Amino acid sequence: MTETPRDSAQRALADPTTPAAELMQIVSAHPDLGWAAAEHPNAYPALVDWVRQYSPRPGAAEAPGPAAGADHSSVSEPAPTPGTAAAPAAEPAAGAAHPPATETHPAAPAPTAGAAQPPAGSKPRSRGLLIGAIIAVAVVVLGGGAVAWSTWWSNTHNDTVATQPDDEAADDGAAGDDAGGDADGEGADGQGADGADGEASDPEEPAEPTPDERTDELEAAAKRNGFPVELQGDWCPDEVSEETPCFSIEDWASENPDGFVAAMEDSPEVYFERPGATSIQLCYTDEEGMGGSCSTAATMILLYYPAGVPTNACDDEYVTSGFEGCEPVYEYDDSRDRLIIVPNHQQSAVFYVGAPMYRQ
Repeated sequence: MTETPRDSAQRALADPTTPAAELMQIVSAHPDLGWAAAEHPNAYPALVDWVRQYSPRPGAAEAPGPAAGADHSSVSEPAPTPGTAAAPAAEPAAGAAHPPATETHPAAPAPTAGAAQPPAGSKPRSRGLLIGAIIAVAVVVLGGGAVAWSTWWSNTHNDTVATQPDDEAADDGAAGDDAGGDADGEGADGQGADGADGEASDPEEPAEPTPDERTDELEAAAKRNGFPVELQGDWCPDEVSEETPCFSIEDWASENPDGFVAAMEDSPEVYFERPGATSIQLCYTDEEGMGGSCSTAATMILLYYPAGVPTNACDDEYVTSGFEGCEPVYEYDDSRDRLIIVPNHQQSAVFYVGAPMYRQ
């Protein structure tokens, strides 16, 4: 079954090593996966803030706002910033009762026709007790209703006062920095989380990882897939095309489940000596009788040049004396890590050079 972009995104969210930059791309392409991205160990504060504003909550109805009883304690809603107005409360639905219903004790039922009457000659005190009980119940019911009405009026009055913007907020046209949107989909700065008129902005770019953090990521990937750390990451040439595509060792291993590393050598001689580089020979499959190696047709040879090591592709005596020239001619950025796929055969009059790929 072909994996869809959404399947790939969900697989990446389940991977604790997925970098922050990829989390940003996932929530931009799939806002409904934002809360899963916010739970990821590499989620950063700006991404989580964005998710709070623009990603629909899991299991929520189409109308904005959290479902009743939903527990989002792991990604808590931010408190309004001092000095800013709170977001307007949602207007009650048309026809809703005012004040909101509150739980009260029901009134005692009225006597039904034909019910037994007090026997003649009963003491006035019994009748007085009955009347007193009825009055007490009426007081409880009316008192509960008065408390409910007072609570509703107080909440409504406070919400109305809280939603009135001050002079500064009115001048800026702001209804709240991060307090969320109202029922019509209007959020902070007039942007909508779910409303038809609102448009979500892209989250902020994550900070670039430090060299130590980058090294930790590559080493973790090497432990996960079993291939050398020199090959980890996504590698792409300056101009990507069908002839010069990007390369990923994880994609290669997925496409070649029987593939393995047959040889690895520092400062190798691949057609000519390459000081400071590392050659890595990959076999697409374990061929019978090859003793842990493979035929040339089943081999991929890669050259890894760390940052600072020059790429000596076309200036060696082997090339200049034995061939009519080099093709194609590339500009190399020796300040970056490079990976070059070396052709298995050099049988033409011109020495062919693989395109330099740079770790992304």
